[in-house]
Amino acid sequence: MLIVAAVVLLASAGWFLNFTLSPYPVTPEQIHAHYAYKTPDNLQWQQTKLEENYYEFTYKTFDGQTVNGRIKYPKTPSELAEPVPVLIGIHALGRSQIRWFQDSFKNRPTITHVDKITQQALKQGYAVIAIDARNHGLRKDLDYTIGDVMIDLHYFGRKDPYETMIRDNHQLGITEYALKGQLNFNDRHSITARYAQFEEDSHISETGLSEDEFFENPFQAPTGKIDRFVQQRDTVHMIHNFNIDEQATLSSQFYHVDNERASFRQINGPGEAIEYCPTVAGQPDLPGSRRALPATEENAQICGGRWRPRYYNYWGVEPRLSLNHQWLGTNSEAIIGARYHK
Repeated sequence: MLIVAAVVLLASAGWFLNFTLSPYPVTPEQIHAHYAYKTPDNLQWQQTKLEENYYEFTYKTFDGQTVNGRIKYPKTPSELAEPVPVLIGIHALGRSQIRWFQDSFKNRPTITHVDKITQQALKQGYAVIAIDARNHGLRKDLDYTIGDVMIDLHYFGRKDPYETMIRDNHQLGITEYALKGQLNFNDRHSITARYAQFEEDSHISETGLSEDEFFENPFQAPTGKIDRFVQQRDTVHMIHNFNIDEQATLSSQFYHVDNERASFRQINGPGEAIEYCPTVAGQPDLPGSRRALPATEENAQICGGRWRPRYYNYWGVEPRLSLNHQWLGTNSEAIIGARYHK
C-alpha cells in the first residue's frame, strides 16, 4: 500500500512540475510581434443569398484559413437608403455563429438566447453579423477539437493552441463538475438524475475599444487584468421515463437552476476613463471623492471599479407523451406535452 501511495505521489509531483500552467510575463513587443500580419490583397469574399435580407459568406484570412459567417439586414439591402449600425455577434466557447440566427441547432436549443438579441437588434434597425471563431463551427478541426485543446491546456500545459483564441490580458478560470446516474426499476420505469456545478473566476474585459484605441493597438485590454467575472451555477435535472407500451412513452422531467454571477468593471464603455481612482495628491480621501484617469494598464492597477451582481433562480416541470403510430401509410410520431416554468 505504501509503495502504491509513493508511486502516485511521485507521479503527481512529476505532473505538477512539468505540465501545470504557471503565470509568465509577456512584453508589449512580444504581443505586437505575435499579432503582426500583412493584410491580404484579396479576401476572396464570396456571398450567397439565403433570404431577401439574409446572407452567408466566406473569406480568406491573412494565414489562409477560410472564415464563414452570416449577416442579416433589418430590411432588404435595396430598401436601405443609408448605412445602418451593425451588431457583431461573438459566440460562446464550443458554439458557432449559427446560434445568433436560430433558436436551435442539431435539435439542441440555443440556451444563450443570442437569437433573441438578433431579433431585437433587427427591430431596432441594426444589421447583425457573426462568424465562426477558429476551431469552431465549420472551422472546426476534427482531428483537434475544442475538447482536445482544453485537455492539453489543463492536463499537459499546452498554452499555444488555447492562446490563439484568447485576447491578450484575458484569463479564464473555469471549473465544472457533473454527477449523473440512472436507476432502472424494471423494464418500464427508470429515473435519470444529473447534478452539475459550474464555477467561473475570470479576468476578462466586457468593454470594447474606441476607434483611437483600436488603431493604437487592436489587441489591448487596459483593464483586462483587473476586470473580473465570477459565476456559480448549480443545476439539478431529473427525468422519469414510463414505457406504457411499445407505442407510447411518458417522460416527465424536473429541472432547477440556481445561478449567481457578478462582474467587476473599471470602465463602462469604449474610450471612457477609469472613474474610481485615488483623489489628487494633497487632498484628503473623503468618502465618495474620486477622480478619473485615462484607461491604461498602469492606472488600472491603482484604481477601483464597480461590481454588478446578478442572481437568477428558476425551475420547471415538463410531462411529455410520445405516441408512435401509422399516418398515411408511414411510421409517425406524435408528441404531446406541457411545461410549467417559473
